[in-house]
Amino acid sequence: MPTYNSKDGVWKPAIERVALVDKNGDPHIYEGPDRAATEYLKEVGEDHLGMPFYEDPEIIDRAHDRHMTVDQFCKTSVHTPEKREKEFQEKAKVKANHKLPERKAAIKQTQTGGTNTAGTGSLYGGFGDGADPKAEAVAKVKK
Repeated sequence: MPTYNSKDGVWKPAIERVALVDKNGDPHIYEGPDRAATEYLKEVGEDHLGMPFYEDPEIIDRAHDRHMTVDQFCKTSVHTPEKREKEFQEKAKVKANHKLPERKAAIKQTQTGGTNTAGTGSLYGGFGDGADPKAEAVAKVKK
């Protein structure tokens, strides 16, 4: 899956670091622009996605509604140039490794507002920790 980094509304391929094996069977580490993102940009014939937010008609309209220039509007909002640069540098440091996230247990919750008269409610969530208590009770009755 392609990964991108955005600076001022312009999205460019993020940096990835992956272990690869070349045609000769020799392993090597690739560190550079995300290959999937680069491939997609070549397909569409662009070098980036998006457009600079200061050229965005919606931002321009917001600034004009407040009788400001786009630069003044950005300085009064959270889009200061220093903050934008800092956020971009932090995001640019992160290298995509394309590993699947670890699966974590969900929190068991009752489906309804509470419990029934037997003291149990219909639970969902908490995969991998045994069968559903309601299903176990039904199985005992059927035997």
